[in-house]
Amino acid sequence: NEWEKSVRFFKKSEELAKRLSSQYREVDAIVCQVVAYYYMEGGGDVYKNEVEAAIKRIKKSRPYSNLLGKLEIMRANFSYERYLKDGNEEDLRNAVERYVIACDHMYKYSRISRDRFYGTIRILVKRLSDLTRDQLPSPDFLESLRDIWNYDEHELKVCQKYSDKFDEIIDFTLKRLGSDHKDNALEAYAKGLEKKIQSGINDGKEALRFVPMYANMLLHLETDFGTTDDQAKAYHLLADTYAVNDNVFEVLQNNLIALEKIRETGNDLLKSKILIRLGTTSYRVGKYAKTIEHYRRADIKKNVRTFKEKNKEGVDQAISHFHEAKEILEKIWQHSEGKNERKQIASVQAHLHFRLAEHHVVTGKAFKEVADQFEQAIEKAEFGDDNWRRLDAIQSQIAYHYFSDPLEYEASDVEKLRNQFHYLNKKQYFPVLLARLEITDGNIAYDRIASDPADASVIEKAFDHYINATRYKAQYSDKHFYEAVGTLIDRIADLPQESAKILHQKVYPRLRKKIPTGLIAEDAYKLVEQFLYITGEIL
Repeated sequence: NEWEKSVRFFKKSEELAKRLSSQYREVDAIVCQVVAYYYMEGGGDVYKNEVEAAIKRIKKSRPYSNLLGKLEIMRANFSYERYLKDGNEEDLRNAVERYVIACDHMYKYSRISRDRFYGTIRILVKRLSDLTRDQLPSPDFLESLRDIWNYDEHELKVCQKYSDKFDEIIDFTLKRLGSDHKDNALEAYAKGLEKKIQSGINDGKEALRFVPMYANMLLHLETDFGTTDDQAKAYHLLADTYAVNDNVFEVLQNNLIALEKIRETGNDLLKSKILIRLGTTSYRVGKYAKTIEHYRRADIKKNVRTFKEKNKEGVDQAISHFHEAKEILEKIWQHSEGKNERKQIASVQAHLHFRLAEHHVVTGKAFKEVADQFEQAIEKAEFGDDNWRRLDAIQSQIAYHYFSDPLEYEASDVEKLRNQFHYLNKKQYFPVLLARLEITDGNIAYDRIASDPADASVIEKAFDHYINATRYKAQYSDKHFYEAVGTLIDRIADLPQESAKILHQKVYPRLRKKIPTGLIAEDAYKLVEQFLYITGEIL
């Protein structure tokens, strides 16, 4: 058994870490032993004594919140598996208690990395959701679980919003248990979950991290009571929540399931949406988008040239998905009736043209072919009242002009696009798109520094845009903010020595008032300022 081998290796690792006085590695090795015991045949029932001995050794060491959280998740898994086997409600209570304690540990660790905390809450939701309705305990027992969140040593009890999340999980489980069909009340509840998911994706910040939780709830609700079409929509929506949280495997897996289900129902509009998403996932469009957003002209060209070579199969697969989606959309457009239906179709067509434009860039199509796809995306998005797609296409077209041959277009064309973007953004504000435009404009100014490294006005213009980008990204999510800060640091690193000194001594003091507020931003900008001092004064 490979897991038995892993236990032996982890024990050796524990002994070595102890000799080296590396407490973190020692505890990590013990926790990994518990994980291995869980996956061995018989799990916690057979290896109960070994698990308890491992836990005693951990308690003698320094408490590391992330490792203790990982340990509690495994102990919860042991109890959860016992409940599935024997149906003893106390095992389920013990499992929920341990998942909540794991949330507590990960919350303490979340001051370093919030992903662990949100991920643990999602595990709790998944465990309760994965229970079939026949496996669910009694309503009274479920109600009694609400008290678990407020156990005496629980740090989260002071944070009401997380208590509300736990209550939502229990409410959801009670609704699954108390219904035998999808009545109006359950339909309204499902619509409410959809609304939370969409608003979380649009609004960003902490809501963004909870959208996979709500999407899992919706999926299990539709699995219990919905039609095959409802289930396909739920899988596709779940994939979208993983897309905004950069989990490519889950995006692909859930869209493939959705596609299989939709083949049974004949929902062509949803099928085209899924095909577009599968196409973008298959050629790793996320990596392409990060290249366009965070690199400068020469690096973008270099990376785009090698992109197809490194992922030829995915690029070829993507175009087949896009062509199939295009044929479907043209067919349903011809048979559509009513303006609202055509608006929905146009919104999906806008997405398709946008992805085709990106694909044309990767495959080295001519400037006009790429520009035509962007323009069609803008036109379709306008008809479909899809402001996000419209603004995204405008911003992306400006970025494309930036790294294209200047002889291919007129400067006035770019200025028209920029004016159009700012006009529309006043009507509906999207900070992420605004940040991307700021980075592109920063790059345009930055490229002029090489010709006159002592021109403080050009340096100020470039870094004004980069700092603005960090401020806009901070409005959406910490992850996006850190990416923008990384771009800012990269630009400082690439400055000529003379320019770095001017930035440090003259320009940055004027721009500092524009940096985002909050503890995370303050900590990040301390690093920026230290790096700026090193590059401007020491190197």
